[in-house]
Amino acid sequence: MAQERTVRNLLLALGIGEYQAQMITPNMFQAPATTDPKSPHIMMVVQAIQSRLIDQGHQISPTSYLDPPTAAVLDQVVGSGWETSPWSNVITQVLATTNTPGDYSAADNDRLPAKQENVAFSDIASDLGLPAVPGGIITYGIGAYLLYRWLSKGKRKSA
Repeated sequence: MAQERTVRNLLLALGIGEYQAQMITPNMFQAPATTDPKSPHIMMVVQAIQSRLIDQGHQISPTSYLDPPTAAVLDQVVGSGWETSPWSNVITQVLATTNTPGDYSAADNDRLPAKQENVAFSDIASDLGLPAVPGGIITYGIGAYLLYRWLSKGKRKSA
């Protein structure tokens, strides 16, 4: 059975531990250009990406920072503009190009998201039978809050 395509599973495949993957997940929807490079979570992700790139044979040092040599290699592996796409897309491309023994093979790549595909944080709305809307579950949460406020406002006026 194919593994579910989630950010957590991408982080686990990158070699990050389960507890850290849970903590890092919210940062994976931000672009590398917009994240704090000194954040421990981001440093852990960068170090794991650098380890994968070193395993592929790229000549970079594991600094845990997005230094110019790492950025140049990511330009080759992920493509130009990688710094403005979410971390989840960068990780997906790094994992998809890994060809070392014991890592994902070409047959396993079907469980990874395609290039530039956003990984769903949660499919709660679709599980409840709600239609897909921009913003996903957050849009439904805001709508529920506004409906609550509107309904509770009506009760206060009539009391």
